[in-house]
Amino acid sequence: MTVSYRADISRETTPGPTWELRSEPRGISAAGNTFLLLPQVTQPYQVQLSWDLTALGQGASAIDSLPFDGVALPQRIAATYYMAGQLHRYPANGDTKGPFRAASTADSNQFTQETLLTWAHDAYVKYSDFFGFLNCRLLL
Repeated sequence: MTVSYRADISRETTPGPTWELRSEPRGISAAGNTFLLLPQVTQPYQVQLSWDLTALGQGASAIDSLPFDGVALPQRIAATYYMAGQLHRYPANGDTKGPFRAASTADSNQFTQETLLTWAHDAYVKYSDFFGFLNCRLLL
């Protein structure tokens, strides 16, 4: 089944967690439960996303936190975070394999987003080691 629809994008500038579909300096981001229409069932679905990024310009890309195999319950799809636009990414090559992937749609003159994303990756590795999540560390 293919479902197509449009969702309004908030222009809210209040700082804090951005759960709703919100416009940011370099793109858009949102938690799935704020803009996705999902069935009220309990079986898992094979999910494949297709983004029309033409309005976001050359070099635009998208990222999400869905399971690698794309199989998820509707509740998991709703809890997934989605981003699209001129993303700063970690890893920079956009590889989505492995336990840590991140993106930012922010522009900051205080520090580069690449510095922030690298710091977040390093913190992830250190916390994984500290708490004994060795399988997470081995996938990096």
